[in-house]
Amino acid sequence: MTPSTSLPKWAIFGPGQIADDFAEAIRSVCGNIEAIGARKPEKAEQFARKHQIGKAYGSLEELLDDEAVDVVYIATPHSTHHEFIMRCLEKGKHVFCEKAITVNGAQLAEAVSFARERGLILAEAMTVYHMPLYRKLLDVLAEGSLGKIKSIHVAFGDAKEYDPQNRFFNPDLAGGALLDMGTYALSLVKMFMPGGPDRLLTDVRKADTGVDEESTIMLHGGLGESASVSLSFLADTGHLATIVCEGGTILLKDFTRAVRAFVSYSDGKWDTIEAGKRNEALHYEVADFNEWIRLGETPSTLGWSIGVMSTMDETRSRWNLRYPFE
Repeated sequence: MTPSTSLPKWAIFGPGQIADDFAEAIRSVCGNIEAIGARKPEKAEQFARKHQIGKAYGSLEELLDDEAVDVVYIATPHSTHHEFIMRCLEKGKHVFCEKAITVNGAQLAEAVSFARERGLILAEAMTVYHMPLYRKLLDVLAEGSLGKIKSIHVAFGDAKEYDPQNRFFNPDLAGGALLDMGTYALSLVKMFMPGGPDRLLTDVRKADTGVDEESTIMLHGGLGESASVSLSFLADTGHLATIVCEGGTILLKDFTRAVRAFVSYSDGKWDTIEAGKRNEALHYEVADFNEWIRLGETPSTLGWSIGVMSTMDETRSRWNLRYPFE
């Protein structure tokens, strides 16, 4: 990959709710959004007016034919990600794709291989990977004052009104809590579990549509550490993460965009570690992606995304859960 000396020009495909927030992040970091695309022209035009974007396209083909566009941010349902990623890469565009980056590991492997062949940057828009607090915690743990990590515990539950047609419960849209919320929880586990996982245990409760609505996942790492993840569409369980070390415990609230960690040491002392701003979570994503393009290097987060997808594949295999299009 060749390093770049100027800021890349971003376009958005999929004018949904998360794209609204991401548009503000692109504008803040880059100063401008080159274009917006949607599968319905009126949706693109409405989004363009709202965010003062000069070009609105009614199809992905039109967007990709715009030679001024360097990067496409994909914000469509994850059942469409693989197709849209591949089409963007074929047109020579870098791709930053919302989570879950693909539906399964085979799709991700194909996309990663093709991006590397074309010298393009591909990465997952996962806030956990970009929050400054997590980088600071990794540095603290590397210093050794807390000792080795023994276990990680993540609880992520949001009550969802059951509707078999919406993306949360619809198998045709790759529904279920695992690909919607489990990506966050498992991304945190992957970052802080260097020795694994090498063994997985799991149980699931399925909705009437056959997708997962509540589950537990137990992971064991090759260095003796373990992790537990609980996911739920049935109740608000909080967005809590705990990292238990030999010399103390790290507690994280609202872990998906955490800016503060509480540390309880074995001797009874407490400490607080802070870094970053919650309302700039998406800014960090844009800035990191720009830096990867500037340096012409493979994203440092891509290995985590691949590992998470592998764990989700194995988990769904244990549940006998396959989507109709797989």
